[in-house]
Amino acid sequence: MASSPLFSLPPGAAAALSALLGLALSGELTWAQQNTLGNLLMLVGQTLETVAAQGQEQQASSSGDSRLDALEQRLGAVERALEGSGSQA
Repeated sequence: MASSPLFSLPPGAAAALSALLGLALSGELTWAQQNTLGNLLMLVGQTLETVAAQGQEQQASSSGDSRLDALEQRLGAVERALEGSGSQA
């Protein structure tokens, strides 16, 4: 689904498309139906945002963990090198 043309739209075009869809959908609906449909679409959007935010956080956290591991390994190598040079003096 990531290759959909929808995801390659510029921000302004995406906003305009959203506005046009909203107006087109509201044409024949009662106020109550518009509220119900709007609330449903907002809930879908909030759910997508929650899932995406949690996925980004987990990805960043795991990336940070691996970077921390790499830094700890480098620090250990420097400490060993310093200990080795101190015993030679």
